[in-house]
Amino acid sequence: MPAEEMVVKIQAVCEARRSDDFVVIARTDARAIHGLEHAIERALMYCEAGADIIFVEALLRVDDLRRVGQEIPKPLKANLVEGGKTPILHYQELYEMGYKLINYSGTFQRAAIKGMLDVADLIRHEGSAVSAYPGRICNVAERSELLRLHKYYAVEERLYGPLVETEGSWRKELEQKADSRKSSSRGLLI
Repeated sequence: MPAEEMVVKIQAVCEARRSDDFVVIARTDARAIHGLEHAIERALMYCEAGADIIFVEALLRVDDLRRVGQEIPKPLKANLVEGGKTPILHYQELYEMGYKLINYSGTFQRAAIKGMLDVADLIRHEGSAVSAYPGRICNVAERSELLRLHKYYAVEERLYGPLVETEGSWRKELEQKADSRKSSSRGLLI
């Protein structure tokens, strides 16, 4: 897409914005085709058009990350992929360069896949996953708490009436954890 067309799109979305909570992130993939200089020129145009955050994709060297941080007067987004082409730096170092939004693209998904494959291999070799629990496998209540299933249970009860408690149900434990989380200042990371 020509830079001028992207500028019009950014201006339009900024004009249509109805809340300060709505953040406009402008991305350029120009570095891969036209080089870093051209990508910076586009990013500067996007800043002028009103973008709140700039994402210059496919930076290949630490010096490129640093240069973009020095030349772009807006907060930046970095896209980090283990095994990808952009160098992975500590988030504090990126922050100091001007990268205020850091996307760890697919990191948790890929870590989960590796964990699932490791446990599948364990079951294949040991006949069960007992040796992985609780160190590498959470219990059902922990999973339910992370997914906040107690909120779904509350909706079900509101819509269908009281739920039937069954022997071995995790529901009570989940509700107790939810209640203790409400009363403590510590919350989940997500």
